[in-house]
This record gives sequence, C-alpha cells and structure tokens, in this order.
Amino acid sequence: MQGSRTRASPKAGTEAPFEFLNAKLRGRRSRVLEGYRLRELAKSESVEELARRLYPREPLIGRIGLERRLRRDCLNELVSFVYLLSGSLERYYVALVRRFQIDNVLVLLRLFAGGSEEPSPERYLVDLPQHMSVPAGELLSSGDVEEFLARLPQDLAQAAAGTLELYRERDTTAFTEMALERAYWEGVLGALRRLPRAHRGTCAAPVLWELGAARLLAVLRAARNYEVPWEDLRPLLPRWTGEMKPQCPVLVPDGSLRELHEDPSAERVTAKVPIVQRDAAADLTLLEEHLWDETFRVANRLYYQELSGPAILVSYYYLRRNELKQLTRLVE
Repeated sequence: MQGSRTRASPKAGTEAPFEFLNAKLRGRRSRVLEGYRLRELAKSESVEELARRLYPREPLIGRIGLERRLRRDCLNELVSFVYLLSGSLERYYVALVRRFQIDNVLVLLRLFAGGSEEPSPERYLVDLPQHMSVPAGELLSSGDVEEFLARLPQDLAQAAAGTLELYRERDTTAFTEMALERAYWEGVLGALRRLPRAHRGTCAAPVLWELGAARLLAVLRAARNYEVPWEDLRPLLPRWTGEMKPQCPVLVPDGSLRELHEDPSAERVTAKVPIVQRDAAADLTLLEEHLWDETFRVANRLYYQELSGPAILVSYYYLRRNELKQLTRLVE
C-alpha cells in the first residue's frame, strides 16, 4: 500500500471535471488491498512477515510502527486529490478527511489525561498535512486538561470546554471525546448542506450511515458504562435534524436514542434497529464492526452505481478507510 505525497494544504483553483476525477479514482481501485489479496496477507504468520509483504523494500518495523505507516499512507492517498477540487465539494471532502486530525487529538488526550510518560508519543500519531496539524508537544506539556483543550483548534476547543465539569466529576475523558466527535460531525454536516442539491443525496449516503452508527454507539456506551442523565448526554451527540431522508435504518431519531439510553439491552437495540442482530447488540465491539461493514457496503455500492458526479470521491474515501481498518485488524 504505497501512499502519495502529502500536500501541505488544500489548493484552491478550478475544479477538475467530474469525468476526469471519476476516471482517476476508478483507475486507483485496483491498488486497494481487498478480496483475495487481503486474504493472502492474512496468511502472514507474524507482524514482521506482514510488514515485509506490504513494504518489501524498507527496513522492518514493529506493530506500532506498521500501524502508523498504514495510517500515514492512507491519509496521503486521500489528500492527494484535494488539488483537483474547489468550492463546496472541496470543503466537504476536507471536512471528511479531518477524521485523521480528530483521531490524533483523541490519542493525545488519552495519553495526557492518563498521565502517560510515553517517551515517543508521535509513534501513535499520523503525520498530518500542515492545514490539519495540531501541536502535539504543546498539548502534552499542558498543565491540566483545561489548558490542553484551550490549545486545540478553536472549534474543537469550544466544543470540548463544556465537558470539563463532567470530566472532573467522572474522572474520564469519554464525554470530552464525544464533544470532539460531535464537532467533527458538525463540520461534515455543515459542508454537506452547502453542496448543490443535485449531488447532496448521493454524497451523503455512506456518511449518514457512519453518523447514525456514531450516534447509536455513543448512547449505548454511555448507558452501559456511565450513569449520566440524558440531559447531559444529548448535547454531546452529533446532531441530526432529519432534513435529509436517507434509506438509513441506523440513523434513528433522538426519541429512540433516549429510549435506548433508558434501556440499552440487546433486545431493545434490535427492536429499535432491526438490521442489528442480538449478538452484535450485546457486544459493542461486534456492533461497531457490524455497523462499519454496513457503512462500507453502502459506499461500495455507491462506487459502482454512480458513474458520474462527485459521489465517487466520497465512496473512494470509504474504500480506503475500509482498507486501513482491515489491514489494522491484521496487524493487531
């Protein structure tokens, strides 16, 4: 899985014709490690063997180094298309790719709040383009969590500041993490609403599946692991106002989420979200994997159904993220 060279920042300019973008991304599908090639990699007997097969011309790296390299290559590939975009599509795509920045911030927050004395925290971080970078050294040298949050990008700092009381009461960063996730989704949905109406529905399809999964998992984790009132939890959930009507059974309204908060049993989950089977509903790790597989299925179908227009870019984003998830599972 070889990555492209990371550009320093999004490049404004004339948007490439959709036909050119479509052809470029379809030509790259053959590079995605999936299907039989992924099954062949799964036969590796060690992390070292897997690393040799993925990067045969490079020195051997351990588990953490390999995972970091995989994330870096995935991000480099995804940002390599930004220069072809402009306007509302560029804003939407950059908002999606910001996922990697949020993941870095979450790793740093957990290291900091956990009091980790990890000598090389950068081992756990992906190298970000300049426009998404966060000051890891400054963040980890903060005096307390409040100072840490204040040093984040402005929208993230504002979103997380309101969780400080919950952090002090519960001694967990879980609610702060939820607030950061919500800020990410606010950016994605805001950019989605600015897309031309003709493209909004197709560009939204897999994104809204992932949004629905994020909302559902956040409620179930909070309900099963923390005793927190719904009134404190609801403001931390990614908002969905229902203005778009996708065929997305996992994107349930707030009323149903509140009922799941009151009774997070597997039986109630399957009643509210019929596509979820009881075994997955009882195990949040299995549920997260199941919901991601459904999100990827929607993105993969979109890839083959939409033969023109910008939705190919969104589906390709999910194809590469799925490749990263599958390879990371192999490593772990």
